[in-house]
Order: sequence, then C-alpha cells, then structure tokens
Amino acid sequence: MSSDTGPSGAKENTPSRIAPWLYLIGAVLGVAAVAHSPLPAADTWWHVAAGDYLWQTRSFPSTDPFSFTADGHPWTNHEWLVELLYSSLYAVGELTALYGFRTLAIVLAFVLLPALASYRGGGQVHWWILFPILAWAGELAYYCDVRAYLVTYVLLSLTVFALLEFQKSGRTGWLVLCATVQIFWVNSHGAFILGPAVMGVFGLLGPRRKPILLACAATLLVACLNPYGVSMLLFPFSLLQTDAFSVGLNEWAPPDLLQAQLPYTLTVCVAALLTVWKRRSISLPLFFSSLAFVLLGLKAWRHEPLAALLLCYYLPALLREVRPPRKVLLPGGLATLLLGLAMLAPRLNLTVWELSMMEKFPVDAVRALKQNPQLPRHLWNPYGWGGYLLWQAGPDYQVFYDGRAHTVYPEAVYRDGNLIQYGEPWARVLQSRGLQPPAAGRLELLASYSVQIALCNKEGGGLAEVLSAPGSGWFLLYEDFVSTIHLPDTPENRTLASTFQRPRDEWAIMGEASAARGTETELERLRELVERKPRNGLYRTTLALALLERQHLEEAVEQLEQLRRHSPHYLLLPYLQARVWLAEGRVEDARKLLEEDLRRHPELVQTKQLLDSLKGPPSGVGEQQQQ
Repeated sequence: MSSDTGPSGAKENTPSRIAPWLYLIGAVLGVAAVAHSPLPAADTWWHVAAGDYLWQTRSFPSTDPFSFTADGHPWTNHEWLVELLYSSLYAVGELTALYGFRTLAIVLAFVLLPALASYRGGGQVHWWILFPILAWAGELAYYCDVRAYLVTYVLLSLTVFALLEFQKSGRTGWLVLCATVQIFWVNSHGAFILGPAVMGVFGLLGPRRKPILLACAATLLVACLNPYGVSMLLFPFSLLQTDAFSVGLNEWAPPDLLQAQLPYTLTVCVAALLTVWKRRSISLPLFFSSLAFVLLGLKAWRHEPLAALLLCYYLPALLREVRPPRKVLLPGGLATLLLGLAMLAPRLNLTVWELSMMEKFPVDAVRALKQNPQLPRHLWNPYGWGGYLLWQAGPDYQVFYDGRAHTVYPEAVYRDGNLIQYGEPWARVLQSRGLQPPAAGRLELLASYSVQIALCNKEGGGLAEVLSAPGSGWFLLYEDFVSTIHLPDTPENRTLASTFQRPRDEWAIMGEASAARGTETELERLRELVERKPRNGLYRTTLALALLERQHLEEAVEQLEQLRRHSPHYLLLPYLQARVWLAEGRVEDARKLLEEDLRRHPELVQTKQLLDSLKGPPSGVGEQQQQ
C-alpha cells in the first residue's frame, strides 16, 4: 500500500502508513474467526469419498456406487472438480489442509478482494472494519464448512472484482477472466449461475455495457463445458419447487428475522438507511446486485453469506466519500485489529479434532462394521451420517441416503428416510407444507426398503428405542456413546451375532471400568480412557472422582489441572473443583463455589445434591435421627 502525499508534498507520517495494514490485518483476523469451526461438516466426508472414488476409477459413474436406495438412479455429480480437490488436500494434510483451504478461501472472498477493490476505487480504509461485522451478521459461521460452496464465495467475489476493474480500465482481460473461472465454477458448485447473473446486472446498468453483455453470453456458453452439457444450466433451479427436499433441508428454510437472524435484519436496515443517505454515490450495478442477494437471503437463510459478500463491495463504495477525521485513522486501525483479535481468541479455545469427531460421527460403530465383514451390507443410517459412512465404509456398506440429496436420490427415498429417522414430527412438517407423508410406519418402511442392518443415532429421532422395543422384530447388536447397531431378529442374524467381534472401544472400556468399580482395575481402565482421549472432560472427571473415592488426592488434583487446561469451559469443572476442596478440608470454599455454580446452571442435579449434603440437617436433628 503506497503512501499518499499531503498538501505540502511530504509523504504521510509513519502512523498513516501503518493504519491501512492494521485495518487489513484486523479484518482478516475477524473474518477468519467467524469462519473458524472445529466441527467437520457432514457433507465434507462425501466430498472426500467421491473424490477418492474418482481418483481410483478415473471415470464418472453413470449411477450411484454408494447407496442401495439409489441403485440404478443417475447421479448428477456436478461438484466433481471440488471433490478431486478436497480428496487431494485430505491426502496431503487431512483436516488441517482442508481447514487451511477453507480459511484462505473465506479471507480471499470476504476481505482481500473487497479491500483491494475498495483501495483501487479510491475508497477509505476505515470501512474495512465492516468486513468481519458483515461476515458475522450474514451467518457466515454456519456456511463456512469445507463444502463446495467455498468455491462459489471465491469465484463470485472474483467475478465482482473483475467487473469493477473492467468498468474502470476497459481491459478485456478482466472479462476473459470471468468466462475462464466459469469453467471451474460450473464443475464445482451448482451456484455457478450467479456469475452470469451478476454480469447481466453490470451489463444492463453500468458503463461499458455491450462488452459485458457479450461476455455474459459467452460465460453461459462456457458453462455448458461440463459432463452434463446444456442440461446443467437448469440445475440451479431444481430446488425452487416445494417438495420433501426443500422442506427438509434446513439451510433452505426462511430466516427467523426477529430472533435467530436479527443481526442480518439489522444489517439490511442499516444498509438501506446508508443507501438513502448517500443515494447520489450509489453504484447501480453494485446496488442492484446487492439488493438481489439481500432478497435471496430473506427467502432462504443459506443465502445470507452471499448478501454479506456483495455488501462487502457495496458499502465501502457507497461510503468512499465519507472520510472520518484524520486523527482517528490510527486509533480506528487499532480498534479494527483489537476487534479481530477479540473475535478470534475465544474461537481458538474450542476443542477440535478427536472429541468433536467422536461426538458428531459414529467413529467406533463404523470401526465395528469394518471389523465384521460378515454383516449384511444394506445399511439404514441417519441422513447426517451418510457422508461419513461413504468415506469410511463405502462402497462396501451401501447407505440409505446422505447429503447428496436430490442429485442422486428420488424424493421418496429422502421423504421416507426422514420418517424412519424422525417419525411423527416429520409427518407433521410435511403436512404443514401441503405434502402427503408416507402411509406406512417406521418399521414398515424399513421392511419395504429391505434394510438389512440399522445404524441409529442415540440422540436423534428415537429410532434406537423403537428398534429395541419388544416385538419390534429387531435386536441390539452393538452400542456405544452415540450410536447403536440393530439387526432384524431372524435365526440367520442371531447366528451372525454370535460371530460378532466388538472392537475394544471407549464404550467397552467404560463398561470394564464400571464392572470393576471400587478396585484398582477401575482406575486402570479410566486412565486408559484419558490416555486415548485427553481432551474428553467426561473421562477426566470420572477418573478424578474415582481417585478421590480411593483417596488419591494428589493424582486427582493433577487431573483437575489437566481438565482446566484442556477444557476450561467444561460444565462439571466447578463440581470437580468443589470435590477436591472438600477432600482438602476447604468446606466453606466448596460451598460458595457450588452455590455460584448452581445459580448459573440450576439444571445440574449432582451439584445440587452435593450442596444439599453440605448444608445438612439443622442442629440437633442429626442426633435424634441417629437415636
């Protein structure tokens, strides 16, 4: 960033040269903080699995190789290019490489390109502080997973940047760039149609209209360069009708503008007021492009990040003539930097890899499936676990459905699968939207699809309880902390169950510890769990409490300190601290801590029980009861 010269011809002083970098670094940190999510998305895994399959076979499958419900149904794998990319990144650096790419893509789209456009357009660096605010208000935190839409963020931002540069310079190379990126875009994500759409707006309303409109037409022709040809141009509109997919996929739901999405509502209102205030500074192409995405965000909340992206270009351009006093340049830069640091710091405290994977996906259950190849292969699974199963167990185990949704599955499969998973609540949702739910019940649907084995989420839908109930015609084969595996109750499957080899997972080790309660074996098993998963607060708390019962105070205190270091926000941390203080004789300190903890979390039963035990009966009552 070059230095400007003042009225006297002298160069700006050092603080003025530093300030733009402070704004930029602060904006980068803030947006990176919004995009920092330690939980892998369900769809990340099927992207990697599909990429692995493409690399291995060197061909496009004409039908789906991963599921039995879509057997023979065509798979519109329009995201094949990004699948190859994610597969390669995971092969190089696993989740670290994927998350690094995600952060780079988000920062490039929401900060670096808009900042460069603002800087080259004569805008004020002060307004770069808006970038992290817009990213936060636009719900980017919910739509920054390692999914194909990362490509849309980058290429949409690059398209807008190129159009702005062409309007200023008239260099046709910028239009060639727009057409070139379309080749990558149409083979990476279904939102490729946004490129020609934005070009059309610029071509109708901005300067140099004719070449932009010609380039827009060329971009549409280029979009036909994909495995599915011209038919791909209609794909982006496939979810506009009301069907089970549009009803069931949460990201397509309208936003809750007065509660969950209130920041987005306020952002739109502020942008409208600024537009009225600076109406003479409006760039019509940016205004109408931003307006279109804002309206899309009002229809489905998954579009809110796209609206925020366009506002990252529109608002700095709108406010380019609003120059705050020069004396606030450096303090404003420092404030932006502090804002970015404040947004990023708490995000880095989140427990990332092992614990989140164990809690969100059936890691141990899939290990059990792979260790027992004699089990049947037509697998019922929750929708959110389908992608993980594709990656870890497919195509050997054929899934019921997964996040590829309407690109491969008939609507009936998605509708029936959700009824199996959620039961009556899903039927009511369908009816509320004018759709007819299946007439069959959950068990009947499982039978109608010839499901041979069921993997259930213990936290979602209650199917595990249904299959475990007497008379269901199913029996429990496997259980861990998050999942169960059931088989139809037939003589053949009972024979299979007798040959089932259970991996020695955390659930099994915890069972061994419970069976050996009060012995040294219990402590050995709990120490093994902590060694396997050092960030798991439940394991450390259970070990520390067992140590306190055996009067191993020094090791219990060590476990408390490790818990505080690894999981400083763990809910049972105050309870464990109080137990340690009681063992040390600090009764009053323990009582005060428990009272404070119970005020914050009145739902903690064990905290209330311990506090009640410390209060005890009134004086004299104890002796009478003993007598």
